[in-house]
Amino acid sequence: MLKRTLLLAAVVGTVFSLGALRAAAADEDQRPLTDQQFVTQASATGLAAVNLARLALEQSSSAEVKKFAQHILDDHTKGNTALNAVADKHRLQPAPSMDAQHQMLMQRLSQLRGEAFDKAFMEAMVKDHKDAVSLFEREAKDGQDKDLKEFASKAVSTLKDHLDMAHKASGHEKEETGTTKERSKEPTDTDKEKTKERSKEGTDKDKGSSDKEKDSKDKSKGSSDTDKGSKDKDSKDKDSKER
Repeated sequence: MLKRTLLLAAVVGTVFSLGALRAAAADEDQRPLTDQQFVTQASATGLAAVNLARLALEQSSSAEVKKFAQHILDDHTKGNTALNAVADKHRLQPAPSMDAQHQMLMQRLSQLRGEAFDKAFMEAMVKDHKDAVSLFEREAKDGQDKDLKEFASKAVSTLKDHLDMAHKASGHEKEETGTTKERSKEPTDTDKEKTKERSKEGTDKDKGSSDKEKDSKDKSKGSSDTDKGSKDKDSKDKDSKER
């Protein structure tokens, strides 16, 4: 009984510890980044993007993936140069290399070829650019240094473009993330015009049908009046003969 109680206490303690760690991580995600933290993370992911793009140009079997990789290589090389210039100005130290997570990713991807490589590479690009957009948006909103905030704000639009391209190149039209998906559901001006035309056509048809029914009723009424007139005449003729 005592052993069960101790075991239960240990399990409960572990659960609470994990909950506390998750809560601490969540709090950490909500805290504004320091200038150095942003520079370190942004420069490390920038280096990873360049290295992964170069690997894709060597090992991809898809022309579309290679085109995407070249685009990433060009844009992130320029972005890394711009970030390093701002960091040097404020005596902040960029990351000397990729982070450990991306180093492991590079090792795994280097063992793949063809379609297997393309799939794994594009999945990594989608995830990395989602994380990058989140990181740069945080800096643009809550950053402390004016120059870094401006740099992050300008870079966000490029990163979002990369994310869109990554979705398309991976064969998935943008999870249609948020507003993009909603916009795609909204009717276009052309759709609205077509709806109006259909509505108008329907109204005209209804009106034409009503006019036909009215004409039919008028003809029917005219026919009835004629029949009545004929009956009245026959009746008068009969009365005249009887007299």
